[in-house]
Amino acid sequence: MRWIVGLIILLWTQQVYGQSVKGSVKEALSFAPIVGANITVVGADVGTSTDDDGQFELDLDPGRHNLLFSAVGYEGLIVQEVLVKAGKQLALNIQLSSATYELGEVVISANSQNEMDGRSEE
Repeated sequence: MRWIVGLIILLWTQQVYGQSVKGSVKEALSFAPIVGANITVVGADVGTSTDDDGQFELDLDPGRHNLLFSAVGYEGLIVQEVLVKAGKQLALNIQLSSATYELGEVVISANSQNEMDGRSEE
């Protein structure tokens, strides 16, 4: 009888608690793993980051979640309505594109030490 109660409790806890979302984050052109990419749940204080192989694991409650994938030097990506089901494992393989920024004009000028001291050369 005890083992039946234990089995029921085990099955119930698998249905109540969330499952993990696992996967990888890679660079879109080279497919190289992105180390230290951030994965966060939009609107919540839940998140993780990728390991040295670009792999991650995030424990979430069952339901729909919007996940933000971001990394320094890459365009962020929001994956909307990720459905996490109790008792099911979810795998996501994400590719991020390199971010490009157009900078304004850069002007470099120099003064001699004498000009900076207020002296003129004679």
